[in-house]
Amino acid sequence: MKCILALVVGLFAPSILCGAQVYSIIELSPVVGGGATRVQAVNNSGQAVGYTTTPTAVWNAAYWQPSGAVTNLYTLGGMYSSAFGINDQGEITGYAFNSNNQVKVFLYSNGHMDAIGVGQGEARAINNKTEIVGSGNEIGGAFYWNGSMTAMGLPGGDSGAWANDINNNSESIGYGFGPGSSYYRGWVKTADGVTYIGPQNGYVGTYAFEINDNGDVAGASYINNFMRAFVWNKTEGLRDLGFLAGDNHSEALGINLFGEVVGDSAIGPTSNSKAVLWRAGSIYDLNSLIPSDSNWELSSANSISDTGYIVGNGFHNGQERGFLLVPIPEPSILILMSLSFLAAARRRHVRTM
Repeated sequence: MKCILALVVGLFAPSILCGAQVYSIIELSPVVGGGATRVQAVNNSGQAVGYTTTPTAVWNAAYWQPSGAVTNLYTLGGMYSSAFGINDQGEITGYAFNSNNQVKVFLYSNGHMDAIGVGQGEARAINNKTEIVGSGNEIGGAFYWNGSMTAMGLPGGDSGAWANDINNNSESIGYGFGPGSSYYRGWVKTADGVTYIGPQNGYVGTYAFEINDNGDVAGASYINNFMRAFVWNKTEGLRDLGFLAGDNHSEALGINLFGEVVGDSAIGPTSNSKAVLWRAGSIYDLNSLIPSDSNWELSSANSISDTGYIVGNGFHNGQERGFLLVPIPEPSILILMSLSFLAAARRRHVRTM
């Protein structure tokens, strides 16, 4: 199997992306008295966001530390909220109801939640520049926010458009209905303009879910509710990712800087799905990469950080829970790290002689 040698962000030694990675798993539990959690995104420090149900059976936006400790972000005065994006500074975005039962886009920063924009809407992602994207009625569809909210300005006149993600190069992605069409089509907006992503053969539409800093897009084509995962970029076009053996439905929901992709695979759109990882040309059922006695069923993986953290949703001892997967260094990596530290120490010693 071909191996990729890459310098992993936050580490002092290279990580060899070769073969199956194994993980420890941390339950991302609800607040005290809550019943369930769903987790949407993770940053490079392993901090995750999503929502937790509360003792009163409503759901509130939530933030989890890598230890699993949960913080309720509450709302803007209404009953419900949910978080969809977190950047490396710990800034969080999503939607929250206010006291007038309006759905507002929020930015949570320095321990405080604030509404942004004047209309109703929902944010899906935030980058390290505090640029936010989503969809709202203030501008009639997909929006971009950087102190003020503006329309994406898709040249195809797409209706019902959503902006799903924005990378640290201010490149954004999403999907919408083309003129006169009842099928979604994925789009990518860069400094060069907007590019539309066509589906694989036999499929009628596309969704674009996440974009990394290289401009690689994770998404899925669809027909009659069946989906097929793909990765797309401007140079290579669309690359089919397929699904687990015996399945016929998959979604690519997250992608990191090194091209590792996460999502789900299933036998049809209504069956129980399995969380999956596409890595170095192979697909893995994430249930096979965690301890066998963990009593987890991992249903979907929604996001993967550049540092290898994965978050998603599943069932732990029969309870609906979000999870955080933490990569366990392979023995070869530990050896490389040890040699790197020894070499660095030797260089310091030589310089002081």
